[in-house]
Amino acid sequence: SATGPPRSRVDVGAGARGSVRGLHRSFIMAMRAITRSSARVGGLLNAAPRRAISVASMENFKFDPIRESEVSRAMTTRYMKDMYDFADTDVIITGAGSAGLSCAYELSKYPDIKVAIIEQSVSPGGGAWLGGQLMSAMIVRKPAHIWLDELGVEYEEMDRYVVVKHAALFTSTVMAKVLAAPNIKLFNATAVEDLIIKVRARPRPRPGCERMRPARPSPCPQASFLREGPDRLFRVTSTF
Repeated sequence: SATGPPRSRVDVGAGARGSVRGLHRSFIMAMRAITRSSARVGGLLNAAPRRAISVASMENFKFDPIRESEVSRAMTTRYMKDMYDFADTDVIITGAGSAGLSCAYELSKYPDIKVAIIEQSVSPGGGAWLGGQLMSAMIVRKPAHIWLDELGVEYEEMDRYVVVKHAALFTSTVMAKVLAAPNIKLFNATAVEDLIIKVRARPRPRPGCERMRPARPSPCPQASFLREGPDRLFRVTSTF
């Protein structure tokens, strides 16, 4: 009520700020201890030829500056180039689930074949991130475990099947190999909404040709019709 005691409020003043600073100092001290321990074990930080980042400098760590226009240009130019390059492609795989990624992996062995993967979701992989019935383990029946050996995915071997400890291990492995292939491009967040089917049909045979057996040579004309849409003309190629 208006005449009652004032309502209590949470004070997030100096005490909270001091706690945050204390946590920050503890984190820095822990990182320094890990750094000293790693250096004593094998000199891991100094062994690699890459640019080393001192843990002590993380207190004033800053990212290199970059403008939003640079980010936009870097992304759009590469994406549009991929669209331009893969506008004419050899194979289009619809869906980047376990089946689509497995198919793409096999095609990655043929660098002359250009492959585009179309995935509607932002995150590829489909339902292969979990095993059956939303559980983590993945069961693979033999002899399909030979393919896991090729991918380098570890598993527990049973009598008639093998068990991968987590389905995401398989999915991430095959996806990494597919994305690293130079002849494959994944277009995620992209949907397939139109499909053009080329129908091959035979023309009606001339009178007298109906009774001829297919195994015997036929004097009847053989023609193939390619129909690419309801508004397009037939393209006919005849061979006599």
